[in-house]
Amino acid sequence: MVGNLVALFSKRLLGFEKRVRGLVAILLNMTVRVKKNFQPACSLCAGWLFFHQLFKLQSRRTIRVIRSTTVSLMLFFGLSVIVGFIPASSIIVAYEIDEQSSLYIEGSSNVNRFDCALKDQFSKAEAHVTFAEGGRIMLFDMATLTLRTAGLDCDNEMMNEDLLKTMKADQYPYITVSLKSAKVIEGSLDNIGESARLKAEALFTITHVRRTVILDVKAWRMSENQFRFTSSASLRMTDYDIEPPSVLFGLIKVRDKISLKFDLITKTLN
Repeated sequence: MVGNLVALFSKRLLGFEKRVRGLVAILLNMTVRVKKNFQPACSLCAGWLFFHQLFKLQSRRTIRVIRSTTVSLMLFFGLSVIVGFIPASSIIVAYEIDEQSSLYIEGSSNVNRFDCALKDQFSKAEAHVTFAEGGRIMLFDMATLTLRTAGLDCDNEMMNEDLLKTMKADQYPYITVSLKSAKVIEGSLDNIGESARLKAEALFTITHVRRTVILDVKAWRMSENQFRFTSSASLRMTDYDIEPPSVLFGLIKVRDKISLKFDLITKTLN
């Protein structure tokens, strides 16, 4: 009796081993023969076949033992499909900012308004860009504008001195704006003459403080490799550990809220 049970169990075990080996061979064969771009679909088909064959096994006890493993495998295959079907491509873009571009800070006091423009020229740079959703979402790396605080000119020597003191230029000589992502909300930039509205996320570093800022950007495609971008960021000086200055014993007080405005014309070089 015991010998018969052992023989029956060994037979069932050998049969199960043969089925598993056959399924592994199918999975390997499908993975090798299907092109890379269709591997997620291959994974789904192979995963379904694996699931189906396992539940056709004659032994219900074996099904109960392997059911949790099968569900985990199907979850893995499903996730591979979800990730695999998101089209994305990455490129390195070399660019330069045209000298006709402008960047300036605009503010006001209880007496008047003022603006301080950046007089420095931008140098050539590169950015790593990843496109998704057919190019409507862009993720950026190394896309950073570095602005020299001393390069801001308010057309008034006294105001320039006050600005440098207020911005702690001796201790923090640079302002950086790092573009992290952008999404096309409306329009398109596929063809020359087209325009679009974008929502961008940027990281502003002023003094020792870094803050994420959401920007509404208007964009135009001026030529095959030339684009124009305009935007305005509303900031509070106190958010960046800057005390709004006052002069004449407090009779003139600069308001906390300022705007950093961009009008950039960029040209791709590759």
